[in-house]
Amino acid sequence: MNYKIALLPFDIDLETKPVLKKVAAARAALAELKGAVASIPNEAILISTLSLQEAKDMKRASGHLQPGFAKQYLSASIYQN
Repeated sequence: MNYKIALLPFDIDLETKPVLKKVAAARAALAELKGAVASIPNEAILISTLSLQEAKDMKRASGHLQPGFAKQYLSASIYQN
């Protein structure tokens, strides 16, 4: 399969009203998230819970989620420091 990447700039205008509205909404959501993260004393907690959730989802998707997985994962994480 050969895929040819289009040259930049694109022939179409990407700065349409719907796109700019979505960009503004995304920027507002990121600013809100940034403010929420700044209120957490240890931001690493947020990141480690996201990786835990991702690991659980992957295990569940592959059918290998075992009881006690979260406890085992957390025992080796930053929570022990």
